[in-house]
Amino acid sequence: VDLPEERAGRLAGLDQCDAFGWRDYVNCCLMYVLWQVLYFLKTEVWDAPILNADPTIQTSLRWLTVDSSKGIHQLVLYLMRKGKFMKPDEKFNHRTFKTKFIFMFSQFCYTAVFLLPTPLH
Repeated sequence: VDLPEERAGRLAGLDQCDAFGWRDYVNCCLMYVLWQVLYFLKTEVWDAPILNADPTIQTSLRWLTVDSSKGIHQLVLYLMRKGKFMKPDEKFNHRTFKTKFIFMFSQFCYTAVFLLPTPLH
């Protein structure tokens, strides 16, 4: 298929890009961890007084932990109970460090898994 000359020019050089390697994968994971730490500081330290004063303000942690009808909530809760990290009748509490850590870790796992299909060399 012939591409118009202008479009071909924009695509020129893509065949010279390096493949996504393991170092890139690790760098992406490290950048995610950095983002997660900064997000934690923003929501749980710097903005904590504002968020604690108004429970109607949504954060991703509140959104994931408060509504038990969400699939990710149910999956993580099942895995934590099965792995004995939580008691059989224990529920998430977005105010506890345990819940915060569980969801930060589960979000990291999600990110790391879904980066894997990227072509690696």
